[in-house]
Amino acid sequence: MPDHNIGLTRVAICTNFISPYRRPVLRRLAETAGWRLRVITNTTMEQDRNWEAGDFSDEHFQVRRCGSFMRQQRRANGISSVRHIPLGLPAELMRFKPHAIITGELGARTALAHVAGSALGAAVIPWTYQADPSSRSVAIRGIQAYMARNSPAVIGMGQRARNTLEIMGCNPERIHDAPNSADIDTIRNRLSHESHHSAVRAIKNRFNGKRIAAVVGRMIAAKSIRLIVDAWKQLPSAIHDDWVLVFTGDGSERHITEGQEHYGIHCTGAVAPEQVMDWMTAADLHIFGSIADPWGLVVNEAMHCGTPTLCSVRAGCFDNLITDGLNGFAFDPRRGHSHTSEAMARAMMNPRLAELGCRARADAAKYTPTRMAKGMANAVTTALLQRQPISKESYA
Repeated sequence: MPDHNIGLTRVAICTNFISPYRRPVLRRLAETAGWRLRVITNTTMEQDRNWEAGDFSDEHFQVRRCGSFMRQQRRANGISSVRHIPLGLPAELMRFKPHAIITGELGARTALAHVAGSALGAAVIPWTYQADPSSRSVAIRGIQAYMARNSPAVIGMGQRARNTLEIMGCNPERIHDAPNSADIDTIRNRLSHESHHSAVRAIKNRFNGKRIAAVVGRMIAAKSIRLIVDAWKQLPSAIHDDWVLVFTGDGSERHITEGQEHYGIHCTGAVAPEQVMDWMTAADLHIFGSIADPWGLVVNEAMHCGTPTLCSVRAGCFDNLITDGLNGFAFDPRRGHSHTSEAMARAMMNPRLAELGCRARADAAKYTPTRMAKGMANAVTTALLQRQPISKESYA
């Protein structure tokens, strides 16, 4: 373990980009006594996000960007994604000379971090969101399992990630839970602002007092947009008389929701981040139909707003956040239209929706940036206890 009386413990976090909701977690990690934190990214922001990249000059952690290139990847489950290969990562790590390297995803980034970590004698700690190992090829799964098993500690983002790591053969004692957290302070500030209350009233008035089922986020195939629309159309007319289905977001599947107002289906398009909380609060039910999200932070956000979620059991957050019938509802998008429509009806006709929303808010409060940062810091402590300290040289 590095001697903190001699100098600082240098910790590098290697990730794709810094999303706004991750900033509070990094801030708390940077406040860890005796740490010097540097975040190494390979892009300022993903192409399909509309967030602001932000200025980090006022933070206690440093941000550096390394060279990388992108490639399109299609998984076995049919979902495409962009993968970044951060070829400049080893050089950045060699300049910083960290004692511990937290590296997001069990892929090229972790493999490259191991190259630098081996040269430096640094502990490499994979931070995995992975919730569905079956979406990878057998060869890739084997490589990922090897990297995870041979790391001194691994960070898992919630129960589903822990289950996946144990399937890979990781020692359960080396897995450190760091379940995902929304930016709670920003959410609370918005919920207490007068403009939020007026915005919620305006949204409710817009739909003439009808109850609102909201789908919030990127409108892509992985979110089951078409399935939700088709299932909605199968609902009994009594529900259509009382409810509207509102999609708030943008993406390649947006066209599926347009021109459907006669079915009570509306699409607002993308809204500003602070307005998401307005729509979540105005909604009586949030529907999250993801078949691929390793977590699904929008569920945390809905719960903080006191809105229960009809949540896909395929979402990584489900095991941690949702208790069917107590703080939300469950459904499986893979079971098709009839099952989804029945799950919608069960949720919408539940007379205790407001009570479930209160329970959801209380349960979401357990998932904080501080708790997430603590899980990550514990992983670093465990990993460093198993390594010999490297020299306390100055760093770039």
